[in-house]
Amino acid sequence: MKASWRLFTGRMRESVQQCRKECGLPGILASVGIAVFVTGGVLYAQQHLMVVYTKSIPHRLVWRTGEVAEVGSYGSFVIEHPLSPGEWIRVTKYVACGEGTEIEAAEGGVRCDGRLVARAKPRTKTGVELEAFEYDGQIPEGKLFVIGNGDWVNSIDSRYFGFLDMRGSERVVPVF
Repeated sequence: MKASWRLFTGRMRESVQQCRKECGLPGILASVGIAVFVTGGVLYAQQHLMVVYTKSIPHRLVWRTGEVAEVGSYGSFVIEHPLSPGEWIRVTKYVACGEGTEIEAAEGGVRCDGRLVARAKPRTKTGVELEAFEYDGQIPEGKLFVIGNGDWVNSIDSRYFGFLDMRGSERVVPVF
């Protein structure tokens, strides 16, 4: 990062010196204005763009909105890794059901208001045993049930770790 910043500022310095000779003060001010605008845009985008490294959702680049995730949207959450206790990870999942929804998670299947949204597997693709989340009733206030809807068969999601807290979520919008 520092090397590329030095290269960028070095080129800007050369451009300003050349412009000083050829364009005068208005050209210098325009160049500096453009540089500030571009730099601000890059810094703003860095705070909002997020790369999704897993196949849990079918998108690789998402825009962080700063809003709370809701049913029917994608959400980003920081959770304790279900297979590695003590390791905290950021996950991006589809919010399938929310607070107040009747949910039945039993016998490997999950239904929200009677609609099948996911099936649990007994093992990961590498053979690690999985314990399916079981619940029958309304999703508690402030909680969400999330699933991977890309390669959802292999996604580690609410089918195994249960509900996530809505307050710790951030809605993300697919970019690509």
